[in-house]
Amino acid sequence: MIYESAASFLKRNSISPDADPDTYRNQAATLEEQRNVLYSDLQALQKERRELDTAKQNVDIIMNDTHDKSTVKNRERE
Repeated sequence: MIYESAASFLKRNSISPDADPDTYRNQAATLEEQRNVLYSDLQALQKERRELDTAKQNVDIIMNDTHDKSTVKNRERE
């Protein structure tokens, strides 16, 4: 039963049961490196997003402050 399950898994994933284990170790190492690079890129993008969010908040604060000042000036003119 276990053999049949393993054989079925190998067949579904196009893996030859006679393949060299070192090949799969090398592929696993390559995938691990790619995962690490992608994770690093993700962290950099998240940091950039936080910086942009902060900049947007600052712009919103400035725009609201400017709007409030112009409203006050308009009221003073009336």
